[in-house]
Amino acid sequence: MISAFLIISITKGVDGTEGIKKVIIIFIVLAIITSILPVAVSKAAHKPIPLISKGVPAFASVGTASDANDENYGTSWKGNPPGWLAYDLSIVPESQRIKVQDG
Repeated sequence: MISAFLIISITKGVDGTEGIKKVIIIFIVLAIITSILPVAVSKAAHKPIPLISKGVPAFASVGTASDANDENYGTSWKGNPPGWLAYDLSIVPESQRIKVQDG
């Protein structure tokens, strides 16, 4: 929308190279603002959730549950439906826990 407006302004007869330079500078500034603004808003609106499950006791219906939350990101828990994996977060201070919504 912004770039279309600027192109129309140039084609409607901005006289002289100075006018075209101003329009190009405005276009560059608007392009920078519109590329930075969503990132700034996104970062402010979505704080990362701290990882609290690393190293807590883990339980699973099958397999090695501790592979799901060990220090090695190369390991993982593998289960088959209707398998389940659970973490015991009772050792994590309540102040660090938040309610998670599904969906």
